[in-house]
Amino acid sequence: MAEPIAIRGVSKNFQTGKTSLMALKDIELDVAAGEFVAIVGASGCGKSTLLRLIGGLLAPSQGEIRIGDKAVTEPNPGIGIVFQTPVLLPWRTVRENVRLPLDIQRTARDPQRIGALLELVGLRGFESSSPFELSGGMQQRVALCRALVTDPSLLLMDEPFGALDALTREQMNLELQRVWMDTGKTVVLITHSITEAVMLADRVVVMTPRPGRIQEIISVEMPRPRDFSSLRDPAFHSACERIRTLMNASGIVE
Repeated sequence: MAEPIAIRGVSKNFQTGKTSLMALKDIELDVAAGEFVAIVGASGCGKSTLLRLIGGLLAPSQGEIRIGDKAVTEPNPGIGIVFQTPVLLPWRTVRENVRLPLDIQRTARDPQRIGALLELVGLRGFESSSPFELSGGMQQRVALCRALVTDPSLLLMDEPFGALDALTREQMNLELQRVWMDTGKTVVLITHSITEAVMLADRVVVMTPRPGRIQEIISVEMPRPRDFSSLRDPAFHSACERIRTLMNASGIVE
């Protein structure tokens, strides 16, 4: 079941010896259950830090994050995370890599669920393959299945397609949209691509340069499912232009 996110007055300061770095300042954000939100901003603006705070991998210096009715204080098995690189274990097959979170949590294995996830992302027939036998896009599909295998209420994605070629990235955008529509998860996506953000998200959060603050939140008023013909939609161009205007005003280009 999807759950909402509530971020209240969150700041993050990193202290190294006598050096202090304010990464995030006074973040206020609500994400509805089942909503797809993308976050864009300059490199170093704190996007990935915010994602790690939501996932419980870091603790805020100030403020609070709640998922559903629970405060985030530690990593939560109810959260799935996909990073820029798939980080698959080379000695495990596709099926075994997807099964890894269940092994770590010592949860009863559900071969039907693993099979259904692989079917969902188009990897049927590759269950026994090793990671080196897969393309980059296929490896990211395995990473996506691994994040979903515990049936998390929330999916966090940190530049998951940034290392892929342009065509594969477009295909993975459509794949992610389909998986999200099929599962109904709450999704937070970090991306540098304005086009990707507007293509996928219900709302796009634009952040300022460090210390990262929320500059503006853009609603994307486009019907679903979306495909690349949606790029001709006036609403698509309007949202992209608004985001570019905000980022250019901050000295950022896509």
